[in-house]
Amino acid sequence: MSIPLHILVVDDEPLAASVIGEFLTRKGHRATIAHGGQEALRSHAHDPADLVITDIRMPGGDGHMLIAKLRTADARLPIIVVTGQIDLGMTGFSQDPPVLKKPVDLRKLVAMIDRMAAHRG
Repeated sequence: MSIPLHILVVDDEPLAASVIGEFLTRKGHRATIAHGGQEALRSHAHDPADLVITDIRMPGGDGHMLIAKLRTADARLPIIVVTGQIDLGMTGFSQDPPVLKKPVDLRKLVAMIDRMAAHRG
């Protein structure tokens, strides 16, 4: 890992969000957890994240809405989609943002975060 980032983890499954958040914290990042799109938008407005990891299907504002609003504010904000959907094509995304299937390989997630941070830097 090059530099510590503030990463917003958005998932309506508390266990999934906390596992990712705790892993990122152990890797030296600062993780903020939100359990839906609206909560994530409020959190990001108050304390902007350097990178966002979001699920797609969530009550309280889904991932599509969250990504659209975040990208309106900052088209370059790195975003990673993490979803349990069987057909990844159903997410509505091609390669941007990148999509990882649940359960997430945390090593792959961190490698992706490092690549995206280096690219944006």
